[in-house]
Parts: sequence; C-alpha cells; structure tokens
Amino acid sequence: MMLIPGFLDKFYAYLFADYLSKGLPCKFPRINTYQIDDRDQNYQIQQVESTDRLSGLPECLLHEILKYLPITDARQTSFLSRRWRYTWHSCPSYRFDEYHFREKYGMHNKMFKTFVDDTLQCRERYFPNLFLEFLKLEMDDIDNEYYALDDWVNYALEKKVKQLDIRIENFYMRHNLLPTSVFASETLNVLKISTCNFAWPDFVHLPNLQHLTLHWVSVNDEALVKILGGCPGINSLCLAALMHVKNFTIRKPKLEVLQLVSGDDEANVTVETSNLQSVFLSNIVWNNVNVSSSGHIKTLALYHVRKFSDEALKSLIVHHPFIENLHIEGCYDLKISVITSPLLKSLYIAYCIDLEEVSIDAPSLRRFEYRGDLISFSDFKSSHQLKCIISASDSEDHEDTSLYDKLKKMYETFNHSIALTLCSTRAKFLVIPSHMREKFLPQLGCLNHLKVELEKSEMDTQELKNGLLWIFPNLKSLEIIDAGFRVFKQHYS
Repeated sequence: MMLIPGFLDKFYAYLFADYLSKGLPCKFPRINTYQIDDRDQNYQIQQVESTDRLSGLPECLLHEILKYLPITDARQTSFLSRRWRYTWHSCPSYRFDEYHFREKYGMHNKMFKTFVDDTLQCRERYFPNLFLEFLKLEMDDIDNEYYALDDWVNYALEKKVKQLDIRIENFYMRHNLLPTSVFASETLNVLKISTCNFAWPDFVHLPNLQHLTLHWVSVNDEALVKILGGCPGINSLCLAALMHVKNFTIRKPKLEVLQLVSGDDEANVTVETSNLQSVFLSNIVWNNVNVSSSGHIKTLALYHVRKFSDEALKSLIVHHPFIENLHIEGCYDLKISVITSPLLKSLYIAYCIDLEEVSIDAPSLRRFEYRGDLISFSDFKSSHQLKCIISASDSEDHEDTSLYDKLKKMYETFNHSIALTLCSTRAKFLVIPSHMREKFLPQLGCLNHLKVELEKSEMDTQELKNGLLWIFPNLKSLEIIDAGFRVFKQHYS
C-alpha cells in the first residue's frame, strides 16, 4: 500500500489528534474510499470499505497523532481499542509537562513523578528493545526527594535518545539537579537545558551533537569551554542568560547558527568561525559582541540590542556584505540610518522609537516590512519584485497638512512595489481627506496590488475605498480586512 507523503502524514496526524482531544469516538461511519495498490505496476484503483479508519492507520502515523496530544490525553488512547492498547507505550517521543498535568488534574509533585515513572516502566516492560528518539521534561521548582530525574535521564540515554529537552523552574539554583551523564552520549544530536543547575562536568563527550541550548544556567567561562570542546560537530548554538560568563570566545568551525540572549552586561563574547550563516542577538550590549571575523553571515536578527548606533549599523553591513536577511527590532539608538547592501533580499525594521530617517540602497531587496511611527525614507532602491508591509502611524494625534505630507511621501516611496500591505489601528491615517487632495497631487499610478488591514475601522468602507483609489488610481486589486474579517475585495481590469 502506498504511504501518504510525509507532509500529509503530519497534517492528518494533527487533524486526528484534534479529533481525539475533543473526546470523540474513533469509529467513523461506513463510507467508500479509494486506495492505490502499488503491488500492481498499473496502479489499479480498488474500492474498499472501512468502519474504523483510525485504527487502520500505520504505526508511524499513530505515533505522529500522539505527538500532537497533551501527554495525559495521549496515554488515555490506550483505552480506545485493542489496536491502540500498546501504541502509547511504543511511542518514540515523550513530552512530560508538569504544568499541563497540574492544570488538568490539580495534583501535586508526587503524582506527576508517579505518572512519569509508570509510563517509562510500562514502556520498558512491553518494549525493552525499542529506542527513544525524543524526551522533554518540563517541571516546576522541585525538591529532590520527590523526583527521580537521574533515573529518567539515564533511561533515555540507555535507549539512545537523540533529542533531550529539560526545563526545570529551579529559579534559586538550590540543587545540582541535572545528572552529568547527559554530557556523555554517543547518540544525542539535540540537547536543550533551561533554568536548571548542574555540576560542571569533568568530562564531555557528545560527538554527534548538532544543536545545544543553554538557557539560564550557572556556568563560568571554563565550564563553557569544556562543554563546547566536547561537541566537535555542533552547528547550532543558543546561549541565553548565562550567569558567571565574563570573557568567552566561540571557535567552532562547523557552527552555522548562533543565538545570544541577554546575559551579564559586562560579558564579552567573540565569535571566530568562518562557516557562520545565521546570527540572532537579543537584549545584549552591541559593544560586547564581536562577530567581525565571521564574514559570511546571511541572516542577522537584532532584538533590543543596546548601544547599536547608526555608525554601528553601517560598519556591520560593511563587514558582512553577504547578508540576505536583516531584522532590526527595538534598537533605540538608531536615528538616521543608511543601509547599503547589494545582496540584501529581506529587511524588517520595527519599533526603533528614535528612528527618524532611513536610506536604503539594496538592488536585490524583494521584501520590506516596517512597523513604527511615520518616518522619512530619503532614498529607497530595491528590486522590481518588491513586496512591502507597512504598519505606521503618527505619534501625535493630529490631522493637519504635515501628517498627510508624511503619508504622501511614504506612499511615493513604495509606489513602485508590486504589492503593498498597509496595517493601521485607524483608517483615517491611511487616506487624505477630500478637502485636502488638491494639495497632494499628482496621484500615484504605479502600484497594482493593495491590501489594508485594520484593527477596527471608524470609517465607512466605501469612503475608505474611494480614498485609497484616489491615491492609487491604477490598482488591479484592492482588499480591505477589518478586525480580522474581509469586508471588501475587488479586482479591476
């Protein structure tokens, strides 16, 4: 029997999981369906009948369904039918979430421990030779006497787990909760440790690890060097809110993706890897991070980076000429910025509250998105395939010539894009009042496709449509969405 393609596997698994989570029975009405039998080279179509299509699914798809269910609901599928009795125990992925467990059952820590213990013990009893692909443990601030974290992690390692995700809300770091055995695994390729303390390992051996996340853990420079030194093949690294890290250099020749999130403001991080492709920086001081030696970065995202000035932006682009995707959000030190990049394809600028003017020279730019107050675009050069999303409003609540002068200039900037989306909380900021229109001639005739998204319109749809068509008289399509509902869509010849 031909299998459904992988994408459809996941799609149908999600639908069935939603069906089961609502408590609906697994029996379906008797209907006629068609299947393709690939045992015959002519792929003959044969008609079949089924009364229980859910139980007739292949094991791999049943496991996909369980992945989308909360852990408690997934276990209850054992009571659906004989077909499902052992499916849960043979599942290659487990996600134990104490928050969901407590919310649903109102039970304390001991009951959650019993639940996890029983699940893993039953799996070992019925399927002792099955490997485990994924284990996630998400728990509250815990006391060691109630938990067997060592046993759970060691069980996963014995079953050659490939992905291990541990999050323990141990905010005060009172215990060394995580066993150091996680740092000696031949099979792990993804390891995520969050808000969890552990003893600094004496030995690290993770030869197949590809992704490592350390979030809000207590490590110093020496321990971090030792951990990364034991991961020769790592290509994705996320370091977030690390305590006690002061001066650290990342030298990993295979590293392609790096995420650095707020740590100590005095910490200095230098990145020396020639293969780096994507960098994400959040809530850090720009002067404390040095990525200048990584000259082949293609994707760069900056979120609330402090002391990131116009000069810093200009220097960054000069040192990284291969950037194709640039995301700048909440960088408050930018004021009058110049972006010159021949290979830049996608640019996102949002909520830089002191930004007044931007000049862009990017002949390959195909997607641009801006969110914030109305600003001036002194120059804007892009490709002929540019698509824009603009969510801009004036910080002052006034309706005079200066406001609409800014608006008209912004429209002129994006008049040559092939599609423009305007997002606003107020429709009146998008159109020029009829009594002022003569002052703002000529009209803009190059834009073909316009979409408007409003949170809530205080203006009549017909009035808004007429105002937009006055500004852009040669539109081929206009769509207006108000509070999530489409209220108007029209194609023009």
